[in-house]
Amino acid sequence: MKKHLIRIISLALVLLMILPLVISCGNRDNTPANSESNGNNDSEERRDSLPELDYGGEDVNFLSHGYEIFYNETTVDSGDNSDIVDAAVWRREMKVEDRLNINIVNTRKGEAANEYDIVPDEFRSEILAGTNNYDIGVNNMTHALQYAAEGLYYDLYKIPNIDLSKSYYSQGLVDSATIGGKLFGIAGDATLTYIKYVHSTFFNRTMAEELKIPDLYQIVLDGDWTLEKQISLSKDVYTDVDGGGKKDLGDVFGFIVHEGSGVDSYGSAFELPILIKDAEGKMKFAVNVDKTVNMLKTVNQFFYQTQGVMVVPGSAKPNGETAMVQMFANDQALFMTHYLSRCETQEIRNMESLYGILPIPKYDDAQQQYHAYVHDLMSIYLVSAAVPESRLAMVGATIECMFSESEECRHKLFEEALKVKYQSTEKTGRMLDIMIDNVVIDSGLVFACATNKFGFYLRDMNKKRTTSVAGYWRMNQTSFEKMIGEYESTIKELK
Repeated sequence: MKKHLIRIISLALVLLMILPLVISCGNRDNTPANSESNGNNDSEERRDSLPELDYGGEDVNFLSHGYEIFYNETTVDSGDNSDIVDAAVWRREMKVEDRLNINIVNTRKGEAANEYDIVPDEFRSEILAGTNNYDIGVNNMTHALQYAAEGLYYDLYKIPNIDLSKSYYSQGLVDSATIGGKLFGIAGDATLTYIKYVHSTFFNRTMAEELKIPDLYQIVLDGDWTLEKQISLSKDVYTDVDGGGKKDLGDVFGFIVHEGSGVDSYGSAFELPILIKDAEGKMKFAVNVDKTVNMLKTVNQFFYQTQGVMVVPGSAKPNGETAMVQMFANDQALFMTHYLSRCETQEIRNMESLYGILPIPKYDDAQQQYHAYVHDLMSIYLVSAAVPESRLAMVGATIECMFSESEECRHKLFEEALKVKYQSTEKTGRMLDIMIDNVVIDSGLVFACATNKFGFYLRDMNKKRTTSVAGYWRMNQTSFEKMIGEYESTIKELK
């Protein structure tokens, strides 16, 4: 009771702090018409079908990654609610606790971005020790799911109170991550990295106007935003700032891209699936050799043989992705491929020039729609196999309630922060809708680590500047098919 009283007082203070911001956003000409409604009014019907439940103040223990992009995704420390999204996350925790009469305890571990296995490592240790310190883990997708075959997690289909057909769960992930009739991790409204890690095309609006480039938003809406169009607009934009005659990170470019993650988005965006399911639901590889070869030839030439392009190496200081953001914020690039969370960085938020966001371009004019790739590091919820059966109904209700009560969190991030707070044009909102409505979650990336990282083959081939897809596939097809077959068989045998 004391905890909730403190939170209620804190919430009142938070509302007083953010009220001027909400009002100022509401007075802007570009505010979406529905921005005043967060879809989570107490008077409205609840989105879930949970009955009235009371778990007597029991602790439900979460384990999540402590790295910056994940830090406030699951819970927010009290007193750290000045941000409108953080405040919504904190209110969600209160609602879930009050509805179920539970106490949410979230332990964060790991401060480095590459501490990928925080949750599975802890779950494994608990199972071996016969302990149960954690019930629910929030970990990045592809690294966590490779360990499902070890029996570290419960099958979500078997947990009481979870209805995976609900819209607040990513149905794309439900489909692509269900293997052998089992599902071990889920994302959706409660996992904000499902939006933050969507890959997009940032562009410098001020530079575009100076270069007299036609309205890029309209080009997208007309269906003409293709790889060829991006190449044509980028290829001749280059200034050798230091006059050294060699491209470096101090120059100005038409397009900057990371040597690794910048390539990942093209497979999904260009309709090149890696793993698909056959009529019986069995996983099989779907490598389109001819189209992939043509795509790689075009991308290789664009990246490495075009004057106006800078491929930023991962070794760039302070690191490749941060170096890109700094370059873009310093007006050193017309276009940059990156994920949406970069809008939150101080560099971009303090940028003097105007910027906008577009989808990743289509492969060609024949492609009917744009697609968005969400990075494999997005968070998923997992339930530890160490949880006693007597706690499963409570754990399931907590997950269901966390996702169903997250509509405000998603609204604050998507409709207010990304569309209004970080932007100055309503047109960007239309671009964001196009991206989020067309997110593709490829089974090949979901299970990339379970197949020796085959899901990243486009990245690896592009870095090596090779287009020998047929040779690569002939050499590795048998082993990759064996890996996914054995993984799937092991999953099916789990009880």
